[in-house]
Amino acid sequence: MQNNTFILEVINLTNNFRIQNGLSPLSVDTDLTEAAQYHSQNMATSDFFDHRDPANQNPRDRASRFGYESRSVGENIAAGQLTPQAVFNAWLNSPGHRRNMLNANWNEIGVGYYYQQNDTGSVNYRAYWTQVFGKGDIENPGATPTPTASAPTLPAGFDPLQYGASYSDLIEAYGNNAAALQAHYLTQGQYEGRSPNRFNAAQYLAAYDDLTNAFGNDWQAAITHYIEVGYWEGRSAAGGMFDPAQYLASYDDLINAFGYNLAAAGQHYQQHGRSENRQQDRFDEGRYLASHADLIQAFDYNLAAATQHYISHGSREGRSHDNFDPAAYLNNYADLQAALGSDLAAATQHYIQFGFAEGRTGA
Repeated sequence: MQNNTFILEVINLTNNFRIQNGLSPLSVDTDLTEAAQYHSQNMATSDFFDHRDPANQNPRDRASRFGYESRSVGENIAAGQLTPQAVFNAWLNSPGHRRNMLNANWNEIGVGYYYQQNDTGSVNYRAYWTQVFGKGDIENPGATPTPTASAPTLPAGFDPLQYGASYSDLIEAYGNNAAALQAHYLTQGQYEGRSPNRFNAAQYLAAYDDLTNAFGNDWQAAITHYIEVGYWEGRSAAGGMFDPAQYLASYDDLINAFGYNLAAAGQHYQQHGRSENRQQDRFDEGRYLASHADLIQAFDYNLAAATQHYISHGSREGRSHDNFDPAAYLNNYADLQAALGSDLAAATQHYIQFGFAEGRTGA
């Protein structure tokens, strides 16, 4: 199902973002629009998610097929986001997609959106989005939507320090400079989809007894402490270093919703995961790696790569992450029991680094 309102909103969000960054808005091109809509619908109905389609056509091929004369073409795709703002934020938080939207060479755009309610294939995101950019001779100058940008305003109760504490890059750039943080939000942050209050001061206080003893329930003091001291000490509001990839890999519904979007995973945990009592790291990447011979051969003992593989591929492929049994592995070999005792994590590591190559079994 196509949604022209959604398509227009994505165009407006993109053009507003370009204007905020000193670039010209893009004109809507009919050929690019047709190519984008075709690709979104084709991904949904032909059960794939890729820039190259089953007919082996790339973005340039598709644009040419629909009559676009220039070969200067770029493309952003996304899947699973249910609103224009959500897909725009996803592209914004991906360096490559963001560069496409801010490419000064582009002067035309086409956007496609298709929603498939009963998406029962192996790729089943339901919502599929495509942006196609081009540099050509504008045939329809009047087709550029008027951007809806308005004068920047601050949300009610905006606290520049809380905004700064919410993002490590802002802490490193501005420290506790409230004026600079407010200016950043007005000129950049709100257009990047940044939350002004992602940092949870109460959670930060509760995570550390020394802070509770020092500040009691003084949230403002907690925010200032995090910016000036806590961040540099490696503290986090959750009482430990939050790993968004680990959090993503722990829940297949989040993988289906976000793919390998670490920023979206972090935002989900802040906004929903805590209150839903979701665990941050229940995914056992070592055991997942040990359960698949091809992954051991590909990654050796690279746990971060294993986690990324599960998010990007393994979950969708239905791979198990508990076929390897470290307790059984230890019980099978007296030398390992003598060396490792009952340390299951060490047993898993041994199998990946040595046991697999030696022909030992974890079954």
